[in-house]
Amino acid sequence: MAGMGQSSFAEFNSLVSSAQPEIFHRHSAFYIYHTDATFFSRRALREALCSYYGAAGSLLRNACEAILRGAFWECLAHQRYRGRAEIVGEPKRKRKIEGTQRNILNWMNDVFHAGPQLEALLEKESGGIFDRISALFESEVLLAAVPSLKTMLEQLSAWKMFEPVTDPVSEIYDDLYGSLCKDTHLIPGKTMMGRLMVAGRDPSTVFEPSQEEFGGFLGLLHRVAEVGALAVLNVLEDDARSDDALRANIAAMQSVAERISLPRVVRRIQTLAS
Repeated sequence: MAGMGQSSFAEFNSLVSSAQPEIFHRHSAFYIYHTDATFFSRRALREALCSYYGAAGSLLRNACEAILRGAFWECLAHQRYRGRAEIVGEPKRKRKIEGTQRNILNWMNDVFHAGPQLEALLEKESGGIFDRISALFESEVLLAAVPSLKTMLEQLSAWKMFEPVTDPVSEIYDDLYGSLCKDTHLIPGKTMMGRLMVAGRDPSTVFEPSQEEFGGFLGLLHRVAEVGALAVLNVLEDDARSDDALRANIAAMQSVAERISLPRVVRRIQTLAS
């Protein structure tokens, strides 16, 4: 079950990589990040199989974060979403940068003002957005314009990028991501020896296989796989309406979703493939 759950990351990612070249380039920003998610999840499973459950949870958090960030930057590259970015555009989200209250939308507007041709180019190749925002990550001052992960998810929720999840912020950020953070931030009971002491075992062994721990990891892996699959499907929603081959490939993914028991993914596939 763990192997099938992890392999679903690559299987759903292939919907983008195997699509028509114009579709692949249009969604290249998301593909770049989701590829990282695929490899993070693979390494997380490896660590869990070796009984390093804290390292596994930390890597799985990276996978979850890569999906969310990739979906956000993908959407921000397209006017269809950027023009409806009410959450990141709220005045309270602005930060004082070089004496002016600014946010990520102000930054993108400046980019397009300096190069009007760039807006159309991003519609064709979303990965180009990383050339336009890279300066934000190279300066502590400018970094304030980048939304927090929670703000990104709130905006993605408003854009309905995780349909049919009814409350993505609560389910994905507060519950799923919050659980994964416990491994990353190493609360006492999540250290290697702490896990053993909580379970009433000898901590001098440092680590040992645990069916309960692995079962917990498997549940989290399953949930992150669902987030990734839904993100892929919703990113491709518009393309699926007009591309018969893509729609057929999406329909073929129903067996993958059924195999790993993801009923919400199955429903989304059926909606897009109909």
